[in-house]
Amino acid sequence: LNRRVLHYSFIRRHGVSPLQWAMLVKLEAARETIIKCNGDISVTQLAEEMNFASSSRFAEYYRRAFAETPKQTALHIRDGHKK
Repeated sequence: LNRRVLHYSFIRRHGVSPLQWAMLVKLEAARETIIKCNGDISVTQLAEEMNFASSSRFAEYYRRAFAETPKQTALHIRDGHKK
């Protein structure tokens, strides 16, 4: 298989490119980390742990994926645990 065929086969199978898929997996791991930490983790710390060079870029990717910022997710988690 050549590279191009593999790339398009991946898109047909998963609906996204391999790079987009990898980013989504990374963002899902970030979300799980927020949940496991009960929302008690900073966006900067989380971005560093997930190997993002920029916390603001990380927050933007996260917002696009989940329709809320990592900080909003953390607040929802904290609020949910207080109830």
